[in-house]
Amino acid sequence: MEFMKPYEHGGQVYRWQKKYMLEDSDIIDFSANINPLGPPRRMIDVIRKETEKLPNYPEPDAAFLCGKIAGEHGVKYENVIAGNGASELIDLFFLYLRPQKVLFPAPTFKEYERVSRAVNSDIYSYYTGDMPLSDHLEDFVANIKNVSPDVVVICTPNNPTGEVLERDHLIKIAEAAREVGGWVLLDKSFMPFVCGDWKAMEWDEIPQNVVTIYSFTKMFAMAGLRLGYALGPSWLIQGLKSLRNPWSVNHLAQEAGMVCLDEKEYEVSTRDLITQEREKMITKLDNRGFITFPGKANFILVKMEDLYGLNARILWEVFAREGIFIRNAENFKGLSPEYFRIAVRLPDENQRFLATIDRYLNNFFSF
Repeated sequence: MEFMKPYEHGGQVYRWQKKYMLEDSDIIDFSANINPLGPPRRMIDVIRKETEKLPNYPEPDAAFLCGKIAGEHGVKYENVIAGNGASELIDLFFLYLRPQKVLFPAPTFKEYERVSRAVNSDIYSYYTGDMPLSDHLEDFVANIKNVSPDVVVICTPNNPTGEVLERDHLIKIAEAAREVGGWVLLDKSFMPFVCGDWKAMEWDEIPQNVVTIYSFTKMFAMAGLRLGYALGPSWLIQGLKSLRNPWSVNHLAQEAGMVCLDEKEYEVSTRDLITQEREKMITKLDNRGFITFPGKANFILVKMEDLYGLNARILWEVFAREGIFIRNAENFKGLSPEYFRIAVRLPDENQRFLATIDRYLNNFFSF
């Protein structure tokens, strides 16, 4: 049986737990960017109650949930599709359009490259390294016009850098893509961690060349249930629905989503916690000789430049044996073995992370 390498994706907790013979209480997962507060309590209560309905089929196309999502965003029901996680929707988008040329900044979420290859697209990467895309926006827009891609993929906040593009930047990118007959796939999976008005749109009406992806997984800590949704032109949304069975989103996920859309206080508490702890972690890592990058999401990209001969593979192994999992970022295009990414978690968990680093570095220097 073949498994992913430990640095290909975050969140592989079950197999890592088995490999290192860890108890549940030993594990803190910094490799997956999930809300450290855990699922909202009301969501858990609803799921327990709704298990009585498991003999029934789910509502086709998650119709009630999509109706509520449409109301939250001020769009029509026909503009919404729910999916078995944001990743299903990304796959459907590529399977439906089958773009010949795809352009995205690098580094960014690896699934865009995977699905591009799956439909035999030519991939054009615009390398920014660990620098913000906004610093190169005019050149990136010129690159869109030069390459004439069928699809431009933008992740904001970007994974793994955490960069959030401004409204004007997104409009410029979408307009440049429109001029060359291209689409923009806009992935906002982490936007709820950034601002309270994350449902606000950049446009008065949904553009005919933009599809926007959202995820419940991260903010509401429900990766095991799988739930996301997309907004786009009605004819395209209908095309995406035609590619999959109408029961793709299970009943428990649908009911969880209905609850989560009302969890405004939970969102505020989460953003307050993440903002405070992220800044603390950045300061403490900087003080230890690491280089951190100013993102606005619930994760931090870290570099170990000339730091004691360390690299992310070594550090991953050191932490894994302690039950702490980080994300080796070397397989993000444009990054090297010097980079890793960590989620922002609860204060005591963040402190355990720092204490493990200190213990390792102290042992390193004692030889």
